[in-house]
Amino acid sequence: MSISWFYCMMNRIRRIARLSSREKIWLWRSWWLLLGFWIAVRTMPFPRVAQWAQRGSDGARKHAGGQTQLIFENLSRCVDAARRVHWLPMQCLERSLTTQRLLTTEGISAELRIGVGREGSTISAHAWLELDGTPLEEPRTIGERYLPLVTQ
Repeated sequence: MSISWFYCMMNRIRRIARLSSREKIWLWRSWWLLLGFWIAVRTMPFPRVAQWAQRGSDGARKHAGGQTQLIFENLSRCVDAARRVHWLPMQCLERSLTTQRLLTTEGISAELRIGVGREGSTISAHAWLELDGTPLEEPRTIGERYLPLVTQ
């Protein structure tokens, strides 16, 4: 082990210690949900996976607009932190499903979008979330770059 590794770990521990209790729970749950969705996407039919991510969204309560955005930003930061320290490669699909699941537990119903785009001869796919038709943490023009194929 090197000294730089030790300092890196200490910085991570300090950042985790500064999180609120709620954010620590989101971080912990995010790590496990990312793993669960990574496995589920590879072993289950996608409609079943998407249904799992939305479970409980029927009773979603509405938050005030600013509160919803604040919850999403904090929760999304926790999901991204868990994704960065995961030992498996977590892509946009696992991230979007995990964020959707956690938003649902907070009473916020976001819609999953999966689209395909083309730049020259390269075809790419991307998954993102939308809240009331507005992309979350994506450019507003994401729907123009990627043709939505799946809406859940």
